Amino acid sequence: MLKSGKSAATNAQTDANHAQTDDRNPSVVKSLVVDSKFLISLGVGLAVQAAGIVWWASTLQSSVQHNDFQIQMMAKDVQENTIFTRDWPAGKWGSGSLPSDVKQDLKIGMLESDMDKVMSKLYNGHSTGP
Repeated sequence: MLKSGKSAATNAQTDANHAQTDDRNPSVVKSLVVDSKFLISLGVGLAVQAAGIVWWASTLQSSVQHNDFQIQMMAKDVQENTIFTRDWPAGKWGSGSLPSDVKQDLKIGMLESDMDKVMSKLYNGHSTGP
């Protein structure tokens, strides 16, 4: 009985402690509101970060796809260029020398003729024709 008397006294004291806690209930509720605000802001922050990571990953993926497409488009030109540079010196694509530019060749020929006239006049003292 004594033990149950002590138990009853301990229970009464515990009930009194709970009553005191209940008296301070507004502070407990206030701290829960602060905690819930913190949790909400934490959740929103994590959601924004997750959205940013998804956006970054999708942008990265689209850049990779675009670069892959560009490489595929250039692959044909690169292949043709490789064939041309391999076959040109061998004479399979012409004479093995670069095609001449007729207009440029005529101008160079005229300049050579003029230089010959100048050199002849300089060293011989007379011109070599009209």
